[in-house]
Amino acid sequence: PLTRRIVTVSGGAIRTPRNLEVRIGTPLSTLVAFCGGTTDPVARWVMGGPMMGLSIHSLDIPVIKGSGGLLGLVEHELAALPEPGPCIRCASCVGACPIGLMPLEMAALIRSGDLKASVEIGLKDCISCGTCSFVCPSQIPLVQYFNHAKGELAAQGRNRMKQDAIKELVEARESRMEREAREKAEAAERRKAERARAKAAAAEAAAAKASAAAKTTEETTA
Repeated sequence: PLTRRIVTVSGGAIRTPRNLEVRIGTPLSTLVAFCGGTTDPVARWVMGGPMMGLSIHSLDIPVIKGSGGLLGLVEHELAALPEPGPCIRCASCVGACPIGLMPLEMAALIRSGDLKASVEIGLKDCISCGTCSFVCPSQIPLVQYFNHAKGELAAQGRNRMKQDAIKELVEARESRMEREAREKAEAAERRKAERARAKAAAAEAAAAKASAAAKTTEETTA
């Protein structure tokens, strides 16, 4: 199993940028501290590389198997990007996608809330490389749409699993209660039958005793 990972800690705010071999699960704050902390105010923390990385708002998260780098960027390292504009259907993202997906169509479906349809045209095949966002002339954050949708699908999957587990528990409880009720009814029937047999045996014994007594009386009288 993978227990260690090489992580690059860099960026204009890092005092001593380094490549570190760290254990999976090590907090990012520990890596920054090992590199001497920061020299300037951090404008943005990025988990990953400058292109594929994702912005994070806290260093209290662990290194995972997909963690390749941590960037502490200062203000002048951030490009002043314009606000995202509407999709112009140029298909630059389609040509750039290394998987051959249609990012513009997936993003449109995600914006409309149709996650199922986005999965049908390849959402789960997306590797979140960020190429589509990089080449988009409208500066649409396509990869953020896809990561958000994947998170929503994962949450829905967990909810379905939870609901299925609850349903199984309820069905098992109902089945157990039905079995216990059936067993109680069968036991009651057995006890009733035993009492009836005992009563019949007692009545038969009493009749036999009365018959014997009557026979003895007749013999004595004779």
